[in-house]
Amino acid sequence: MRGKQRYRCLACGYNYTGGAGMAHPDEKRQLALKLYLEGMGLRAIGRVLDVSNVTVMRWVRT
Repeated sequence: MRGKQRYRCLACGYNYTGGAGMAHPDEKRQLALKLYLEGMGLRAIGRVLDVSNVTVMRWVRT
């Protein structure tokens, strides 16, 4: 998980990376959308912004 601490729920055993600051800043999402509209590929955007290409795809869809 890119060097982030992982936690396990004692009740259900679910693994998560929890904590504040998990969400990406709106500026990063807006930049991803702008790059996509300029014709840049999803994987390339993900590499530039250091996020998953699937994350970029979800941002573009919404």
